[in-house]
Amino acid sequence: MGQNQKLIKKGNMEPISKIPFHTDAPLKRFSMLSKKIIPDAHTHVAVHIVDANKNEMPEYTKIHKHNADEINLILSEDDKLTYEIQLDDKVHTVSSPSSVFIPKGTSHKAKAVSGKGTFVCIILSNNYTTTKG
Repeated sequence: MGQNQKLIKKGNMEPISKIPFHTDAPLKRFSMLSKKIIPDAHTHVAVHIVDANKNEMPEYTKIHKHNADEINLILSEDDKLTYEIQLDDKVHTVSSPSSVFIPKGTSHKAKAVSGKGTFVCIILSNNYTTTKG
């Protein structure tokens, strides 16, 4: 293990409201990879554990955009996790298992509608900016 141990890190639980253009919501958010966790990483990864059956999910994301590409993965054991994903002016209903590619500069937001599972956010930069969409 020795020299590679620095490449293996535990995720950090943090409130989603800590993220620009996001507000409190009844979900668990883990920051899994970022320049703060592993300085040499060139990717940001966050994982949300969602149960939209147990809790009514508020509108917790405001429309925003990044100067880097983003990938969202929507996963669940029973294929019933459903999100509304807005890309620019169009809202899409997306159910698990699905992936969403969001090119840099695309205004977007996400809302869990029903089901329970995992939402993964991957931003293909460790030094990105977020602005109002």
